[in-house]
Amino acid sequence: MANGTGIPAKDVRIGDFIMSYDFATGKLAPSAVTSVQVFETNNTYVFNGNLRVDANEVLYINGRWMKAYDTKVGDNLYMPGYGNVTIYSISIYNKGGHVYDFLASPYNNYIANGYVIDELES
Repeated sequence: MANGTGIPAKDVRIGDFIMSYDFATGKLAPSAVTSVQVFETNNTYVFNGNLRVDANEVLYINGRWMKAYDTKVGDNLYMPGYGNVTIYSISIYNKGGHVYDFLASPYNNYIANGYVIDELES
């Protein structure tokens, strides 16, 4: 959340303020959640044992936006305040579950476990 606390994705609501990253200033900034989307996934990726996303999640990898399924060990996830963090492990689980995605304004990305994710590609 924008106040520095963390909550489960299932508890985020429209109107909540989440922490985003402003690429123009290189700083964290709050964004208001404008949409919460919930859907089922059959593929879950876990990066470095601590970032869990679905295969279609968009992540900031190697200085550009990429889908999780396009990443590989050795790629770099971006973590504000730390810079690039090398992916040393990717675990893929072929099991279903709920996935939550957020649209936000003014920055359409958010911080999950310290990493910048979810800038929708246009």
